[in-house]
Amino acid sequence: MENHQRMLSRIVAALTAAVLLAPASAVAGKLQPSQLPQDTAWLLHLDFEALSASKLAEKVREAKPQLTEGVHHWFSQEYGIDPPEDLRSITMYSRDFKRYTGTVILQADYERSKAMEKMEQASQLKKTTWNDLTLYTVTIAHHHGDAAHAKHADRSSDKRRDQAGKKKSRHHDKSGGKQMTVAFVDDNTIVLGSSVPNTQAAVKLLKKDGRSLSTDSPLLTDRVANAWIYGAAIDLKRLKQNPLPMPVLQQHERIIWSFGERDGQLFEHAKLVAASEEVAQETLQVVEGIAAYETLWAQGSPHMKSLMKNTRIQRNGNVVEVSWDGDTETVLKALKDLGRRMKTWKHVWASDDDRSA
Repeated sequence: MENHQRMLSRIVAALTAAVLLAPASAVAGKLQPSQLPQDTAWLLHLDFEALSASKLAEKVREAKPQLTEGVHHWFSQEYGIDPPEDLRSITMYSRDFKRYTGTVILQADYERSKAMEKMEQASQLKKTTWNDLTLYTVTIAHHHGDAAHAKHADRSSDKRRDQAGKKKSRHHDKSGGKQMTVAFVDDNTIVLGSSVPNTQAAVKLLKKDGRSLSTDSPLLTDRVANAWIYGAAIDLKRLKQNPLPMPVLQQHERIIWSFGERDGQLFEHAKLVAASEEVAQETLQVVEGIAAYETLWAQGSPHMKSLMKNTRIQRNGNVVEVSWDGDTETVLKALKDLGRRMKTWKHVWASDDDRSA
């Protein structure tokens, strides 16, 4: 799934070059299965409206006012959207696990004319008239993080860095520079797809033209109702389509992950359905090992230890489930403790890198 996280970062980067956005619904912010195709392979949904209204978000805004004000200003200037109030949700999905084949739906009250004006200014813009819409196809700038990562990884070898650069260039040339096609569906809806056909298919589905995901799909669980962030993937053996090696995930049938709030408690829940009970047992051992390490890591932090005590791990046949819950204050304090420790070790690692260089 790492590749899909990278895809998300590229799509977010596309926002700065063009526009992203998508459909509003009667149930604002919540995941709408009717907006997803019947053969969806994976999905990732962010209920921004519920998250923004939460006590967790309120505490973050209080602790990091400059950060939230910066995000607010950037969104407002670029797209006429006020993130805490106007952005409702972001939904990503794809029918397969190939690279650059996904679709994004963003629900928001936005200034359509301002967004379209911004789109018209994009470089390498191609417009296609389809039904009563104009589809905007733009070429996305390469993700800056890739170059930075490659430079850091190959710092000790100029030759390896050059070879990596040449390989990366061939990939970008072959792909045509990662194109995205945007459709402004209405005053609340914009779809961004990895191709013209994908964008057209998404728009058709939004207009009730096509077969959508059934409510009893294995991609969906009862966690959807309370999740701020919800991700799921099925038929993971198809990950072989992806050039990145993912042998562990390929030995599972599906995974489901969610983070949100239920009964006044924050929660995180993961469900891994393995291809066999043998694989599930091995997965259980891995998860228990990670939890044991995190328990040791929590030493000296009562807040982190509290969360670890509330962590539950269980296996039932070929299914492994992991979850934890806690009140907002405890979670925030635990994250603060974790952040301090990570910051300390980051400086140590940076110092070691400087000495080795």
